[in-house]
Amino acid sequence: MTNLQAFKSMIEFSYTNDNLFSKILLDRGITDSGTYAATDAESLDYALADLYLYLAQHPDITEGKLSIKWNPAALLDARRDLFAKYGTRPPEELNGKVLDGTRIW
Repeated sequence: MTNLQAFKSMIEFSYTNDNLFSKILLDRGITDSGTYAATDAESLDYALADLYLYLAQHPDITEGKLSIKWNPAALLDARRDLFAKYGTRPPEELNGKVLDGTRIW
């Protein structure tokens, strides 16, 4: 299984395209086409936390009968949980900023 496939298996939605997934992995220094190993789990968790931050800032989407609405507060809580799993906090909280899930739009 590739790193991209492992990353996508952690996510319960398919609206977002592979380019975003690949970008997040590459930003974290993970080659999307590389072979996944259990030792990569921490890096993938941090990548997932990055995706949660992106989605928390994303507007709701409605296209025809399809409607996707994100719960920003829940996504940010999940992000914090992933960082806490490794004994740290999200970078934005280390800089004194607190994200509360309030929409910017």
